Amino acid sequence: MSDDYGPSRLQPCGAKYVPAHPDNIHAGVNKPKVLVWHTPEEPVDATETTPELFSRKIFGEDGMQRLASTSYYISGGAGTFGDGDLYQCVREHECAIANGVTTRGFLDAAGLSDLNGKTYPAGTDPAISLNCQSLSVELEGFAREIHKTMVRGGEQWRAAVEWCESRAWKYDIPLTLERAGVSHAQLSVWRTDPGKLDRAQIIRDAIALRLTERFDGALEELEDGMAAGFVKLAPGEADPGDPNRVWLVGLHSKRKMFGERSDLANALGIPNNVKIIKKRTLDRLYQVTPVK
Repeated sequence: MSDDYGPSRLQPCGAKYVPAHPDNIHAGVNKPKVLVWHTPEEPVDATETTPELFSRKIFGEDGMQRLASTSYYISGGAGTFGDGDLYQCVREHECAIANGVTTRGFLDAAGLSDLNGKTYPAGTDPAISLNCQSLSVELEGFAREIHKTMVRGGEQWRAAVEWCESRAWKYDIPLTLERAGVSHAQLSVWRTDPGKLDRAQIIRDAIALRLTERFDGALEELEDGMAAGFVKLAPGEADPGDPNRVWLVGLHSKRKMFGERSDLANALGIPNNVKIIKKRTLDRLYQVTPVK
């Protein structure tokens, strides 16, 4: 069992630890600032090949050694243990070789580069390898179809939401798309994963999970007068009558729940043409209304 990811509601025995080969671990100490999402390009079936692949030296068809690993892996098929099981391949204080940023594109005939250059995610230091500033997760499946095989509410989806919320909580990573929902495609000109996976919805589900699980019974009810003209909604739920209007219930808490307040709109997937207004003295109560 993993020392980093102990028993949880969806992982009653904690993450299964399948250690990566030492060659597949980057030197240095990891201080996670972002969460990065991958697909390993393997079928969703009863054979979970990725943890085993990273546990040994990897060689390409040309005989050259390839260095690669991941912090975590979530099964999508029946697998050895079941759908939605979590595996850890690299301990969190170690640096998985997964998220190196491709800062230069392919060289063209004139020797020009940076045509497809990538930049470091928000909140990270470009002077330090991103492998030592991130946690990565491989979602069993293919980039081209993960949005079809990893359906919302399924075991793999629920495990991903729990992983996202718990790692963000542990390392005080804001639950925003820019920090907790980084795609591998954002980091490399050679990658497209995790395809059309709705990472914004995973973030919204992680916010709802935090409100209901970590602060069970602590939610503040909106006053009738305060909610006049508004529909009372669950945390983060969009008003069906006006998708630009959202209530986010606040809590008395000294710990950051969502990161910087300016990131709330991004975390909830709210369009840029809305304005966030603090309405009460509660730490985290916001009314989101369209900008006139």
